[in-house]
Amino acid sequence: MRTPILLIYRLLAYLSSGILLSSYFQPTVYIVLLCCCSYVMACFHAKTLIQELTLALLWIAVGAYLLNATSTRPQWDSLSIFEVTTYEGQSPKSYRFQAKGAKGNIVVYSKDSLELGALYAAKLSFLEDKYTEYIERAFLEDYLLVEPPRQPSLRQRLTQRWTDLGFEKKERGFLAAELLGDRSQLDPDLKSQFKLLGATHILAISGLHVGIIYALLSALLFWLPQPYRGVSIVLLLWGYAALTGLSPSVVRATLIFSLYTLSLLLRRPQEKLHLIAVSAFISLLLQPTLLFNLSFLMSYTAVTFIVLSLKPLKAFEPKNRLLRYLYYLMGVSLAAQLGVSPISLVVFKQFSYWFLIGSALLIPLMPGLLLLGIFALIGEWAATACQYVLSLLFKGLEWITAGLHPLVEVNGFDTYDALWYYLVVLILMYLTHKALDQRRSD
Repeated sequence: MRTPILLIYRLLAYLSSGILLSSYFQPTVYIVLLCCCSYVMACFHAKTLIQELTLALLWIAVGAYLLNATSTRPQWDSLSIFEVTTYEGQSPKSYRFQAKGAKGNIVVYSKDSLELGALYAAKLSFLEDKYTEYIERAFLEDYLLVEPPRQPSLRQRLTQRWTDLGFEKKERGFLAAELLGDRSQLDPDLKSQFKLLGATHILAISGLHVGIIYALLSALLFWLPQPYRGVSIVLLLWGYAALTGLSPSVVRATLIFSLYTLSLLLRRPQEKLHLIAVSAFISLLLQPTLLFNLSFLMSYTAVTFIVLSLKPLKAFEPKNRLLRYLYYLMGVSLAAQLGVSPISLVVFKQFSYWFLIGSALLIPLMPGLLLLGIFALIGEWAATACQYVLSLLFKGLEWITAGLHPLVEVNGFDTYDALWYYLVVLILMYLTHKALDQRRSD
């Protein structure tokens, strides 16, 4: 058999294949156990090829079984009572919320903004499932507030704190989106400006935000000895992830940082790409329907392309410190865009020319803005500084986006085109890595 490091990639591929093939292959628990026994026997009495085939069959069966076991969609009634749990975003015509009720979870589309934590009696009109068949979706035709939120959530209390410190609605909405994952208060014009610059990913909490929180916790807890410092950081990171709503991008980043911390505690540091593969495998094992989640796909694709680009970028990095910073900023942004553009074109049919400008201008500001937003909760001086910086940011965005060409509409790019794109790009990256390894050995 191959090394355990290569094993995780194979397991991830087999598990994903099983999830994708679940419509055609619906194994029972007895078939999964039979595949497991076959693999164990092959490990003792068969050649490597047979071992690999039985390993593949086992995890394909596991993936198909897990999805079929968790994919039963609840059948909601047209008249139902539900509690709003999460705000998920806004389109030109409606707001989108996650809700839960007696029949399970549901995605609700509403022309009006609903209160998080409130209980509603509603008349629902169910939608044809456009993206996935594993959750019910419905439009809210009419509703009645049954019970307001029992008590303000921690998110709401933090937002109220910014209000008490004199932050305006636009500033509060930006900070709530960046620090708390609550985009329900985000200003529509500000959202359009970020979208025009190809920088909407900055408005969603992701690895950049979690990385800043990780660095801040590491600095604050430096006095704790190991392993208490590492355990405390991991627990606080997961607490922050829960506060922000446990979106796929936050869970992915938190899981990767947790695995990284664990590897340091065990004194067995791993390659970044291995940590990404392990976190994706664990996520799919716990929730196989994530493979059909757009946020999950885009976040993992972006971070994978960033990591794959680091070696080629390092081979040609400039010596000047400022140029090197700008070089990596542009290179990483371009790599992330190369990763997510095909998915964006398939789903949204839009592309922004200005993503490099957006990344170059906005990403360097984010650490300072996030830290100011956090310190603004405990100090008026930081609140004043944060308001001043945000006002400059908003004015700058208005000036920059005033004359920019709108997003480009792209039609005819389908799933097969995206798959061919990824195949070609990954082959080119593989050849580039091999060539750089060969040059280093020479």
